[in-house]
Amino acid sequence: MNVDLHFAHIFSQYLDEQIAAIHPLGVAYGSNRVYQVETTSGQRYVLKQPKPVREDCSPFWQQMDALFGINSTTQISVLPAIAAHLQQQPIIPIPHVIHVEPNAADPEQSYALVTHLAGVAHEPDAFPASEALHEQLGHYVGYLHTQSYHGYGNLLMPALQPQAHFFAAMVGQMRRIIREFWGNEPALQEQLERLTIATTQEAIFSSAALIMTDISANQFVYHNQQIAGVVDLDAYVIGPCEWELAMLEMSLTVPMAFRRGYEDYGKLPPFAPFRAFYRLWSYLNDPDDGYDATQFADFMERSQYFA
Repeated sequence: MNVDLHFAHIFSQYLDEQIAAIHPLGVAYGSNRVYQVETTSGQRYVLKQPKPVREDCSPFWQQMDALFGINSTTQISVLPAIAAHLQQQPIIPIPHVIHVEPNAADPEQSYALVTHLAGVAHEPDAFPASEALHEQLGHYVGYLHTQSYHGYGNLLMPALQPQAHFFAAMVGQMRRIIREFWGNEPALQEQLERLTIATTQEAIFSSAALIMTDISANQFVYHNQQIAGVVDLDAYVIGPCEWELAMLEMSLTVPMAFRRGYEDYGKLPPFAPFRAFYRLWSYLNDPDDGYDATQFADFMERSQYFA
């Protein structure tokens, strides 16, 4: 598709301005095609198109669909609801949704147009080492974790899945990923079965909130040692607070500042009961280099900041 020709006329109608340029943003290997849209007056917007092929080859996106109903079409449909919910918090700016066009018949035609948030992108998973930034992040996550739900799924579901079904559903998905993407690697099978026996539903899912399942530093933009905006809303779902906290721990660089911010809204829970389960889930999403016992052990043990 010629993005410029296809979208310039459409967007000029939505924005009531002529489009001056559309050019690619971000990295080519991501799960979306992302473009910056500039108008003749100098205003900037962001166009995002999910890559339909990702559900065929990505363990992560297959599980987002199976567990939460988020795929290349529903990701676009649910975006206005996600943005509206996140805009209720005053801590970190959220882009405004100008228009979404979900297209289940041809997902390659699905897209979202949102406002551009000024700030510097940050590619590594680890957050910049700033106390103020980590406290701000703790405030943001802590605030969202006070907005609770009963069950799991996404914001467009008329009824959420029962919380009691989550553990079995997630273990089933992890078994499938080991089978289909890891060639039934015995060490990973053994680790999952050991954790399944040692872990309880209550340990991995005490309460549900709107969470970013793949949260890390590269989902945000930055300015003056602060987070200037959330720019990736793709994997926001209603799910366990423990999931988001487990992912965050691996990306923090000033963890005690994050704790201070988070605990302005509620006590940070013990991590030991759920850490290994969610870290194994995260590891399984990256099968390209195959299993290495040393690298796996390091992944599971590194960056443990909270008891």
